[in-house]
Amino acid sequence: MKDIKSDVEFANWVSKAKSGDKVKYYGGLLMRDRQIFFTNSSYTGKLTPELAAAKMAWNAFKEGLVLLVQKRKDHCDYDYIAVKA
Repeated sequence: MKDIKSDVEFANWVSKAKSGDKVKYYGGLLMRDRQIFFTNSSYTGKLTPELAAAKMAWNAFKEGLVLLVQKRKDHCDYDYIAVKA
């Protein structure tokens, strides 16, 4: 399974993927990592490439393009996976 590192990579994958294709768009604990980013950075409207990929995955889910699933690897460590609808 391919790892996505940016929103641009994710958008390219969505446009070319076939139904059932999977991609890992984030690794770690997304909710915690987003909270740390927004609390500890001087947020200027630009997400890190990894968080931008996660946001793009959520938007693609809302548009019905992908399904989003998680696979637990360890305590507070997940693979976040998009499956092309």
